[in-house]
Amino acid sequence: MEFIEKRIKEWTSKNIDYLEKLKKELTKPKEFKLLNPQDVYIIDKILAKNAINIFTGYYRSGKTWIVLHILKSILLNQFYNYQVFGEHRILYWNGENSEEGIASRLKILDFPQTDNFRFICKFPLIFEDLEKVSFVSDLIQKEGFDIVVFDPLRAFFEGNENKSEVIRKVFSTLKTQFCDKGITVILTHHLGKFLVKENEADVESRPKSLRARGSSDIGASADIVFNVYRINKKDGFEIVLEQDKNFFDPEIKPLKFDFSNPQEVVCVDYSIETTKTEMFKKLFEETIKEDDDLILSREDILKIAESCGVSLPLLNRILRTYRESQLIRVHKKGRNTFYQWVGDL
Repeated sequence: MEFIEKRIKEWTSKNIDYLEKLKKELTKPKEFKLLNPQDVYIIDKILAKNAINIFTGYYRSGKTWIVLHILKSILLNQFYNYQVFGEHRILYWNGENSEEGIASRLKILDFPQTDNFRFICKFPLIFEDLEKVSFVSDLIQKEGFDIVVFDPLRAFFEGNENKSEVIRKVFSTLKTQFCDKGITVILTHHLGKFLVKENEADVESRPKSLRARGSSDIGASADIVFNVYRINKKDGFEIVLEQDKNFFDPEIKPLKFDFSNPQEVVCVDYSIETTKTEMFKKLFEETIKEDDDLILSREDILKIAESCGVSLPLLNRILRTYRESQLIRVHKKGRNTFYQWVGDL
């Protein structure tokens, strides 16, 4: 502590206060103890309280469906094997869809009619307008809402989502204007998807291959992050939730929700390898079947696999299955390998 004592004498009074507090922190013993789930979560291990929770997924992956289903579960105070803590008032704010479209989804889900839920589909709030955001968050708090959903995130700010400083300011605003006022934030966020054609050699001019849109600070700034995958079926669809990040606890196993009957959604634990395999197949087939003349390079396919978390050994097994089923044709050009779709499942 001699170093700190010496520096305290040298610094101004402003820095003396800082170093005195630091000295106390360095010398004060601290107790290790587990968090009380009721103080941390709205839904145990799923949705953090007074924090930022984000659901990311590709176009039509089911982000809005699963978020609305979770909101319904909060209002009914039951979410499968995960405890829901307390009663809550929810504001759902959609920046893309019409009021009629959201009302239809709520009807399909048999959403409860209650004063504890309101939704807005007009005049999106722009997070860069701090004065308006402060006014709106105070109004939301005054009206008794403790959960607010912004769906999708991109509709609520005007800056470049690829710039870290823009995203950091957006999340700083969310934390100070909502979380610090006792309001839990839920966001949905789109992932990018595009095709790569053989003749599009220029990296900047061709579409970029199946990756998350925006700065990596989007995921880094959130407290809980879920990846959302959709599996289409003849009698409906299934949605898989993969928890990619939980600041408070180890990540839970993936969950699969069967929306064959949207009024009674069934939930089961799900294999993470199965999740990644099915997600890769969906994106790979959507991409390679978009155009009869489309040929994907090995590099293109590796980018798709990386975006889905598919390892190289797993990717090789999947591609071998496609070849053995005569669904893809492999072309060799020098040291490069290309793949073309030639059949249907």
